[in-house]
Amino acid sequence: MVSVLFVPWWAVVGLGAVTLAWFAVRERAERLAVVRERRRIAQDMHDELGHDLNLIALAAGALKLAPDLPESHRASAQDLRARAGHAVDRLGEIVGVLHEPASVESLVEAASAAGLPVTLRVDGTPKDAGRTVYRVVQEGLTNAAKHAPGAPVTVRISHTPAETHVVVENGPAPRSLRTGGGRGLTGLDERVRRAGGTLTCGPSGAGFTVEARLPHRPNRSAARILAVALVAAALTGGGLRVWEVLATQGAVLAADEYAALRPGQIRTNLALPSRQAAHRSSRPGCEYYAMTSNPFHDRYGDTYRLCFDAGRLVSADALVAR
Repeated sequence: MVSVLFVPWWAVVGLGAVTLAWFAVRERAERLAVVRERRRIAQDMHDELGHDLNLIALAAGALKLAPDLPESHRASAQDLRARAGHAVDRLGEIVGVLHEPASVESLVEAASAAGLPVTLRVDGTPKDAGRTVYRVVQEGLTNAAKHAPGAPVTVRISHTPAETHVVVENGPAPRSLRTGGGRGLTGLDERVRRAGGTLTCGPSGAGFTVEARLPHRPNRSAARILAVALVAAALTGGGLRVWEVLATQGAVLAADEYAALRPGQIRTNLALPSRQAAHRSSRPGCEYYAMTSNPFHDRYGDTYRLCFDAGRLVSADALVAR
């Protein structure tokens, strides 16, 4: 017979495992839902905006070919068509990002393939804020390519337990850089602040630096899992402890009744408790009874062992719990 003293541990371990598994399944479902939503948004953008932009480009092309259009308006139509075509290309890039989460490595590789002399250095293990890190690097590379074409660019990402530090630095530009905050850097600053971080941009030596510090937020899921597991353990352990005490009450053999036992007595003539106390090392032919059901008593957990042979008592021992 297994002691009820061990039941809470098995119950806590089992309940904790079930709780962790349940949260893992729920988190996976939430991630899948986010991916599906991203793909839905990408498809809507492609179908709606892409269609409208293509119509604008088509209309601008037709307007450009109109025979009675003044030359100045023809140039405007050409510019409109070029802008619409660029917007379609840009939309394709955004849709690609929404379809599949991009990586900084792929971003740097694409910039390098396009002719930007860029090097990447990553230290530590990524924690979180992956999309924000991506946007910081993306904006830094865009800024360098636009204002310092041909200048070498260095991307440094350092992951520590407390934060992720991102630096995008380009060398001297062949022409002066615009240090005023454009819409790209303004939007990036807002995004970084929403992530709880800070963004600094400005000249550094003869070049320009975009730098962000992104503190790691506590793992809410892990904290929630731990809290639930601890509460479940406390409730389970406490509940089973109460059950153990209640179960022991019906297995208590009074001390004076134990003292009155003599070898040779017939089992059926003894007024023993209706139930037995659990004991880890039960012996065939023996019965076990608790000395007390009071969990605060010094003898709580100690038992009496009564052994019978052919229905007669052969020994009675007091066992001290270890």
